[in-house]
Amino acid sequence: PDYFAVGFYGRGFPLFLRNKVFIYRGKEYERREDFQGQLMTEFPNAERMNTTSPPGNDIKYSPGQFIQCFTVQPVLEEQSRFKNKPVPDQVINFYKANYVQKFQYSRPVRKGVVDPDNEFASMWIERTTFV
Repeated sequence: PDYFAVGFYGRGFPLFLRNKVFIYRGKEYERREDFQGQLMTEFPNAERMNTTSPPGNDIKYSPGQFIQCFTVQPVLEEQSRFKNKPVPDQVINFYKANYVQKFQYSRPVRKGVVDPDNEFASMWIERTTFV
């Protein structure tokens, strides 16, 4: 299953959701678009954010509702009982899908001036970890 980070921004949300990010586990083979559609049905007054950048104060403190949803990757923490032992891929995949406490998201970021001869010279990766 896929995991999704969902941010609820704006003063239109109740305090327990306002300006917080939660990790949700999707159903088997559920696409982000379908999951996000369900969220938008539950919060019909919310606007969907089409960026994965952290929102500014103009969004956080606006009177409206804004929902940000993107896919995150589970991070498998090493199990001490498996250390230095051959572990089948099925077992690793089980733990990667079911006993996860940490998630990561990486997005490309441009820093500096773009070199026309090498556009990747100014390309960086920003990695966010959710615990």
